[in-house]
Amino acid sequence: MYWKQVHLQETSKLIPIDKKGRNHIRIELRIKKQLGRYFNKTDIRLANLYTEKFYINVFDKWKDAYSNIQAAGAKIEQIEIPTRKTELLENLASIALSILSPIKVPNQINEAQIKGNLTAKQAYDMRSMIEDLQSRVIHTNPSELVEEINSKVERVIKFYK
Repeated sequence: MYWKQVHLQETSKLIPIDKKGRNHIRIELRIKKQLGRYFNKTDIRLANLYTEKFYINVFDKWKDAYSNIQAAGAKIEQIEIPTRKTELLENLASIALSILSPIKVPNQINEAQIKGNLTAKQAYDMRSMIEDLQSRVIHTNPSELVEEINSKVERVIKFYK
């Protein structure tokens, strides 16, 4: 995924008049190695590119790759600001935990306890806090750009089958 307008400027290509001053993103899926394995085929021939089944499979792979990028990199633009600073801190911690693997932090706490860096009580308190933070529902507003891209991707994949 990259900003198409920046790419055009870097390559000294002219930007069409109707595209100037607008956001343009290009989303590509490049498979350079083991193409057959990626598409669950022993080999890929040029003739495969013209079959509807293969074409649909390509779109499915592209959609899955986009979904993975979007899920991993979803940017939050705004959160509802609470009235207490401790609640804000807890909300921000909850957002950070939602990005991490749900098991990773508790495992790290266990490792720290085994190494003797934490007492049993400290580890228990931290695991309890993690469980509380992971159960919170944080009201956020996703990036308008992400929402726009998602709607365009949905529009493209809606009619390809």
